[in-house]
Amino acid sequence: MKNLKQQYQALPAEIKALSCFVLYRSTIVAGEVEKRPYDWLGGKRGNDSPELRLTFDQALEKIGNRSDLGLAIYQPEEGIEIQLDGKLLYLYILDCDGFIADLAGKQKMLELGWELIEQCKDSYAELSVCW
Repeated sequence: MKNLKQQYQALPAEIKALSCFVLYRSTIVAGEVEKRPYDWLGGKRGNDSPELRLTFDQALEKIGNRSDLGLAIYQPEEGIEIQLDGKLLYLYILDCDGFIADLAGKQKMLELGWELIEQCKDSYAELSVCW
């Protein structure tokens, strides 16, 4: 878990300053890993529920030493505003999970997914934790 927290600490300061972090929990369903929103309040809310949004530090505190919890950013359709160098910018998240396939017995990203990442090369990118 320490390594995971170190990875989170590497996020750009502008992203860590947001207050729209949500938690997800990984579970094994029919032999496959699934990531689902985690309602730390004990209900069945989805990650679009405003009361589940946290600051970066609050989210890391809630994750604690649990290996089944991860960190995500809730992104409304209109994006997320970020102030950088006096400019108002918007954060949009491109999720390439739909471009992952089982190739020769291993999970790999299809060429189209890599092409999308290449077109966004001047932006911030990261790979999700592999479970």
